[in-house]
Amino acid sequence: MAFLLNQNSFAHGEFANRLIARNDLDIYHKAAWRLRNLVVIPQGGAKKRFGTKYIDTLVGLTENQYMLIPFEYDEADKYVLILTDLNMAIYHNDVKVVDITTPYPGTILENLELKYTSYHQTLIIVHEDYEPRELLRTVPHTGWTFDPISFKNLPTYDFDRNYDTINFNLSAVAVGDGATLTASSAIFTAEYVGGMFIGLGEDKISGYGIARITGYTDTTHVTVSIISKFDSSYTSPQSGKNLQLSIPAWSAIKGWPRTATFFESRLIFGGSKALPEAVFMSVTFDKYNFDTGRGYSDNAIILEIGGDHLSTIRNIVSSNALQIFTTKGEFAAFNPTGQPLQPGLVAFPKQQTGNGCENTQPQVLNNQTFYIKKGGKGVMNFIFVEGSSAYQSLEVSVVSPHLIVNPIDSAVLRGSLTDDANYLLIINSDGTLASYQTLMEEKVSAWTLSDTNKFTNGKFKRIASIGDDIYFLVQREIAGDRLTYLEKLDWEFYTDSSIEKNYVTPTTLISGLDHLEGETVSVTGDGYILADKTVEEGEITIDIASINVKIGLLFEPLLRTLPIAIDTPIGNIAYSKKKIFTVYVDYYDSVGIYINNEVIPFRTFGEDFPYPPPTGQTGIYEHINFGEWIARQYIEITQHDPLPMTILGLGYKIEV
Repeated sequence: MAFLLNQNSFAHGEFANRLIARNDLDIYHKAAWRLRNLVVIPQGGAKKRFGTKYIDTLVGLTENQYMLIPFEYDEADKYVLILTDLNMAIYHNDVKVVDITTPYPGTILENLELKYTSYHQTLIIVHEDYEPRELLRTVPHTGWTFDPISFKNLPTYDFDRNYDTINFNLSAVAVGDGATLTASSAIFTAEYVGGMFIGLGEDKISGYGIARITGYTDTTHVTVSIISKFDSSYTSPQSGKNLQLSIPAWSAIKGWPRTATFFESRLIFGGSKALPEAVFMSVTFDKYNFDTGRGYSDNAIILEIGGDHLSTIRNIVSSNALQIFTTKGEFAAFNPTGQPLQPGLVAFPKQQTGNGCENTQPQVLNNQTFYIKKGGKGVMNFIFVEGSSAYQSLEVSVVSPHLIVNPIDSAVLRGSLTDDANYLLIINSDGTLASYQTLMEEKVSAWTLSDTNKFTNGKFKRIASIGDDIYFLVQREIAGDRLTYLEKLDWEFYTDSSIEKNYVTPTTLISGLDHLEGETVSVTGDGYILADKTVEEGEITIDIASINVKIGLLFEPLLRTLPIAIDTPIGNIAYSKKKIFTVYVDYYDSVGIYINNEVIPFRTFGEDFPYPPPTGQTGIYEHINFGEWIARQYIEITQHDPLPMTILGLGYKIEV
């Protein structure tokens, strides 16, 4: 009995091995068994992934002790920062312009513990053991400062109400500087400078007296600046039970913020060593001022997330709400009236879901926030549900869990002039790169996996997105040495760690390939595929003199279909012996495609010689007399040259 079967989409990506029997799922027929070194395009087809362009070799590194940070200074100037032990290398237009000193040892870079955010030509970097710092450009492109932030006012917190039995009085209660606050017992230390003293104000019904501690005298005396007038009774001793005494929330003793973002014109810090559950929001349009003042709409805000167990904040994200990701759950803070966050109207951060997250930075794509579930085995989609006015978390990697291996870094690749798709890119701890294409309205949810040249033991180690560009730090074993390269995503290359050379006259000797010493490289000359060469002394000699030469490390795509399983009048034929008599391959802008190791010819008989260089073609190829009589029938499509490849769909004529 003969049947015709079509697969016109790979919109659900690569299935895990343990799902290949689930042909009862609708998504089975829009997925594949393997999608390697491919990405799924928004229209549903599978396309050969991007190549990478070699930028630079990093020297003097300890393995894994580095970070990659993007800094979009303005629309014209974008910088890539490579942090290594106590150093930051700054690149502009893919050229290193300067090195500057940092306080960060390689040990904290290894675990990507630094977090960062940028706003108005300023990059802010935070870590719980170091004062927050700002990177400022003073001279294009080589003049920079990287200093601790000078805060106008630090946030304050009443860490320990150990003063209930102590009496306090002020030498003056009117607004002004220079008043003395006296305690009946020794309590003050220098740590109190910058803290707040709050008690009953002149308006006994609703007002507060507020003073900021400006100087330390001794254990019973400090100097204060009165911001809001106190009740006159405070010139006499008042019980500590009726007031509040706080110290700066951040310091060398209490620790510093561990994550940061900007939201609704406020600088937001999340968590610190002493306050792992706290969220600190600056004064509106005054990013370094965390003065809560009298609770006016533009004053700073300090919130603590609640719950039965301690939830350490790991990441905060600015989206349609302030999203807070912790070790125990996911929270959101927003104004229930729809107005900007402000004291008294901001909703207490409420737990939305309870998965917990890893340290890897969440990424926002198509109004969805993706984060790594605690344990590093799944990717979650944190999305607002209109009907319930709450967020939900859905595991988007449930059919491809084998592609998620303890992720360490992530970025978003946004559509550009050369490619219309958006991708979430995740670097796994094993050096592979998981790519996710999502279009909720089109029900596209597709994972694929990439590696980079097994002959150099290549591993993706870090990733950063800046504008339309993606940068990688890639580890390779070259000429017996383990090296780390800065490489850049490039759709114009079909190889990795690639170099392009352009000459005035045709040339055969190609130099400047030291970073590929001893490696076998793929070569194209003026669009023709040339013989592979081995780099010696940083050079190769190609077989045909060429003007435009591209050299790089080959990677091969692989598309393996899921076993054929369809419902027929006699039942599902998944386990029946069957033979594929004909395969139809619907391809687009492709050349050099192999079906089960047989090439699809791209030249027409009788075409004049010399042949033009291979260019992508579009069509349907009919492959007949294909297979044997077996139960588990599938096909493999691959490619062995640096050429374009896009598979739109497949068709089968089978007999059972």
